[in-house]
Amino acid sequence: MKLALALFLPTFLFAQTVSNTLTLPITPAERLRWVIESTVMPTSVLGDAVGAGIATGFNSPRELGTHWTGFEKRYFNAMATGLLSHGIEAGLGAATGEDPRYVPAAPGTPFTARVLRTAKWTFLARNANGEMRPAYERFIAVPAAAGISNIWRPDSETGPSHFAERTAFGFAGHWGGNAWIEFWPDVKKKVFRGQ
Repeated sequence: MKLALALFLPTFLFAQTVSNTLTLPITPAERLRWVIESTVMPTSVLGDAVGAGIATGFNSPRELGTHWTGFEKRYFNAMATGLLSHGIEAGLGAATGEDPRYVPAAPGTPFTARVLRTAKWTFLARNANGEMRPAYERFIAVPAAAGISNIWRPDSETGPSHFAERTAFGFAGHWGGNAWIEFWPDVKKKVFRGQ
């Protein structure tokens, strides 16, 4: 039961939707909210659960086994790594003024441009003046969290290839989060329009 609550309750509590206009510069409270929402948004929760399920099915790493306890450990390893990454990014951004939040495209923007925007904003962020620049704090935070997470991971999962894999999945998670913020409002309107 506690695993089910950990998997799905955050998804419904923090289903993130963002308008095209966000306050600039980002406030400390908005930074904290971004850390929490980015960690428990549906793409993070479901992505971590699917990854943990696949790893459990393949029994990777072997030390964790192919049972519910192994799934739970894999899931919380992934979630803790994401939380650490978001926390590092928000903390560094507080010092430099980088705003990690994704801003959806203006209404009427073509679909392809919106998809490309979600990808572009995976690697770009706004500074305190609202100017786009490389997401330096994210470039530090994602690999740092992947490396720091070696502390609580089994030894068989701490090598360079696992580090690179976690780093790649960290950036893929940001892209998924951007896509969620960009497209979920449209999906919600179409699916739940009668309610």
